[in-house]
Order: sequence, then structure tokens, then C-alpha cells
Amino acid sequence: MSGYESRNLKKILIVLISLILISSITIGWLLLKEEKEERKNFIAIIRVEGYLYGGGVINAYQRAINYVRYNDSIVAVVIWIDSPGGSAAASEELYYNIRKLSKEKTVIASIGDLAASGGYFTALGAPIIYAEPTSLVGNVGVIGRAPSIVIPSEYMIETGPNKLIAYTLIDFPFILRQAFQNFLNAVNESRYGKLKVNLSEVATGRLFLGYEAYEIGLVDKLGSLGDALGEAAELAGVEEYEVIDVFRVLEEEDSIGVKLWRQGEKLSLEELKKMDPRPIGIYALSPYYIEDSFWEQYAPINETIKGELPKKGDVIFDMAHRNAYTPILLSEFMGRLVSKGYKPAFYSSDDDLKELLQGAKAFITIVPLASFDGDEIETLKDFVEKGGKIIMFCDPSVLSYAACNSLSIEFGAYFSTSYLYNMEENFGVYRNIYVHFRNDTLFYNVSEIVMFTASSISGNGKSIATTSNDTYDSITRMPSNYTVIFQNGNFLGVSDSTFILDPFLRVSNNSAFLDTVIKFISYKVETKQNRG
Repeated sequence: MSGYESRNLKKILIVLISLILISSITIGWLLLKEEKEERKNFIAIIRVEGYLYGGGVINAYQRAINYVRYNDSIVAVVIWIDSPGGSAAASEELYYNIRKLSKEKTVIASIGDLAASGGYFTALGAPIIYAEPTSLVGNVGVIGRAPSIVIPSEYMIETGPNKLIAYTLIDFPFILRQAFQNFLNAVNESRYGKLKVNLSEVATGRLFLGYEAYEIGLVDKLGSLGDALGEAAELAGVEEYEVIDVFRVLEEEDSIGVKLWRQGEKLSLEELKKMDPRPIGIYALSPYYIEDSFWEQYAPINETIKGELPKKGDVIFDMAHRNAYTPILLSEFMGRLVSKGYKPAFYSSDDDLKELLQGAKAFITIVPLASFDGDEIETLKDFVEKGGKIIMFCDPSVLSYAACNSLSIEFGAYFSTSYLYNMEENFGVYRNIYVHFRNDTLFYNVSEIVMFTASSISGNGKSIATTSNDTYDSITRMPSNYTVIFQNGNFLGVSDSTFILDPFLRVSNNSAFLDTVIKFISYKVETKQNRG
């Protein structure tokens, strides 16, 4: 081959290679362009709606979050919330899962009508929270079902005193406190630098309107679901996108919590147990959505005691006024009375009170729910006039003030309709308050006790014990040194009953207080009885 032909061949090869390269680049560009044009961007909505159950329901949310996490075509997520909360464990798990997802994809929370308690806990997992101006937001806090009182059986043998109940009644407030602290930690971490009020204001459990929540920093922006979707797209850097409902894509059936919510049903005790079947149920749930019957779990004493009860004695316990206390928890009280030589007896509605009081030294009424009638009042006034003692334990947690006051006002004492609380100094939770005794010749050996939901007492007599001055009234929301134990001659009024029951006697100086109450039965009152 001549040199001329060789040079021409090289030129032809170079041209052919160039054409092949240009064609490859062009085809590749066209394919890439076609792929880009065919690929769609999606923004996913995960609906957090209704009551938040644990177990299988929370697993459905996990599947939805995983679907979003591993789907590259989903560029952003909006968590749409309309929920009063539910299981504290479920709410906390949702919070952590959403928070983890937000580190991988753009996540925004959008509150519809309601994000209360666990609903708001869930929203805290998102870096940005939207709410509508009239949304209801907040209700930070938890509630719980106390462990049951279990009577041992010879048919089932356990290996330890806590095996049957898992936690004691004394442990319970501190377990709730820890669950509450977890919630507050989430608020503090999620809203750090954004919250414009002290965390203690949020910790009261108040529910805020959306615009109020925005003003104090509980949410970032006011707007609708559409506004949240728009910002999600902007942050993800897309202009065109489609919106998908993840639960519909996954063909998930509506949970029991969603169904009950849409039907407008409140939760029964049985549903609460299903929501959190653990030995003690802890809920990040707005109490408004619990059936009223849940708060009426106190059985009157005359429906729980079986068999004939002693009618003759010198310390008469009231059973005639639907008294709401558990008899088996008074065994220590009864035992101490007997050890001091007293003989307890019981007054029921079929008995003649005047006859029972003959030879008696004290009449004790614990949380009456039915008012005293005129004949009973006159009989008891005559009993006190002759030196007998009346000891009354009222309790605002069972709304016993009306029945208590039907008798107490005759002796110059009035029990408030509200309860007292202290957010800073308490025994586990805010309603378990510390009480301090004034200098008194009878109660000189008692310095401090713990009451488990108490009210204030006003009247014409002597204040025996008061709260600290940073204790608040639930209605007036005013702090003061409230009187909680009151004496007017032979009448002693106490605004809580729980603290004298067996498990709670071991707290603080509660046991010493009970001893002094028993001492009061035979104590000679120096001042003349003031009659109301």
C-alpha cells in the first residue's frame, strides 16, 4: 500500500471513530433525557390520625416510614396529624422514627384539627411543624393506670412480692414522672431555640390554639396541608411532583384507633387496656377523649364488704353514705385502733345512728358521696356536744366535697371544690403535694406528710397543716399556703384520704400522722367547741 493510500485510510478511520463517539454521546444524552422526563417526583403523606395504639398499629406506621425511606422517587414527606394521642410508648416510637427519617429526607409535620399529647409528641419528630390558626396543639403530659391490688392465691404461686403487679403503688408516680420527663426532653430538643416561653408553662398540660402555639414557639408556621406540601417541595428542590398517600399505596386497613376516632367514640377502660396492655398503662393522651366511667372506678364500701359487720364499738366507721374507699387498704388503721384498745364498728343506712353512738368515742367518715340528712346532722352535733369526736376525710379526686360539706359546715369547715398542686415540689407527680404542720400540742411529732390529691379547707377554727406557698389551686390558679387539715374543737377535717391507706402510710411522716389521729380520739380538747 502506498503512503498516500495509508494516509487516506487513517483519515477515514479517524472520521468513523469520531462519528461513533458523537453518536454514542448523543444517544446517551437522549436516553438520559428520556429517563429524566419519565421519572416522577413524589411527596408522600403519612396520616397520623385518631387514637395511637401500640402493637400492630405502630407496626403499620413503621412500614409506611420504611416505604418512604427506601423509595428514591419520594423526595419529601409530610406527616399529617389529627390525633389526641394514645399509648405513650407508641407516641414516643413514632417521634423517634420520624426524627430518624428527617435526617434522610425532607420532613414536615402538618397539624389538622388536633395534635394533643401524643399527637404533638409525634409532630416533634419533624424539624418544621405547621398548624392552622384554630388547630388545637399541646396538652403535653402523660396519664396512667395504677397497678391493681392483687390478693395472693394458693392456686397460683409467685416467686416475689412484685411478681403479680410488677410495680408498687408507691413506685407508680415516679414511673409516670419519668415518662413525662421523656416527653419534656423531646419538646426541649425539638423546639430548642424556638420556644418563647419557659418549658414549665408547657409542662402544665395546657392545650393551645394554633395561633397561640405559633406565638410561643410550639409550632413553626401557620398554614394548611397545602402550604406544608409547597414548602416540602421547595426544600426538596422540585417544582413538579405528585402527592401520594402512603397508607393507600400500601393498602393498609384503617386501624381500630382511626375507626373509633372517625365514629366520634371516646375510649373505654377496656380500650385503654388494649391500647397499652402492659401491667400499668401509660398514655400520652388527652383525658377529654376517655369515657366518664373511667373516672368512676371507686366502688362504695358497702358494695365491697361481704358478711355481717360489727355494730357495737367505740369507734364508728361510716358506711351509710356510699363511702368511696377500699376497705382492705384500711387494715393498718384498724389494727392500730385495736392495739390502742378501741373496738371498730360500722354504721350502715339501716342502722339507728343515735343508738350506735351510745358509748362511742369517735365517728369516722371517709369520702362520703351521699349527703348527711337532717336527723343525722342533729345526732352528730349532739354527739360532739357531749365530747365525741368526728374525723372526716374528704377527697377531691372523687368529688366528695358536697357530701362532706353537708356535715362539715355545721362544725365551721368548708372543703373546696378544687384540688391543689405543685409543679416543682411534689412526690412523683404534681398532685402529690408535701404538707407542713404548724406548731400544735397534739401534732407536735409530725413535721411533714405527703397528700395524694387534696383540697383546701376554709373555716372558723384552727389550721393544723398547710401547703408550701408555691402550691396552686386548680381553679383560681393562685399560689398560697393552703390549709389541708383543720380542727374546730372535737371536729377534725382532712382533705385527702389516700395517704392514710396502707401502701401510702410508709411515705414521709404519714404513719406518724395516723398515730396522732388515733390519739385525737381520746385527746381532751381545751377550747370550747365552735358550732356552725
